[in-house]
Amino acid sequence: MSHVGGVDRLPTSRPVALPQSRPALCVPCPIRAECLDFALADGCLVGVWGGTSARERKTMRRSVA
Repeated sequence: MSHVGGVDRLPTSRPVALPQSRPALCVPCPIRAECLDFALADGCLVGVWGGTSARERKTMRRSVA
């Protein structure tokens, strides 16, 4: 489940338009770590998850492998 702008949402693979200041939106989120873990486990997700872009998560997964 993600928490964006005060609204709880179930994880979705559909891109969500977020402001360019995505870190500012995600930093105070109480489930940011869980959101990022979910996105790292599912390599098919696009958009911003846990304050990271799909490209950033791809790099993170490569560095762990």
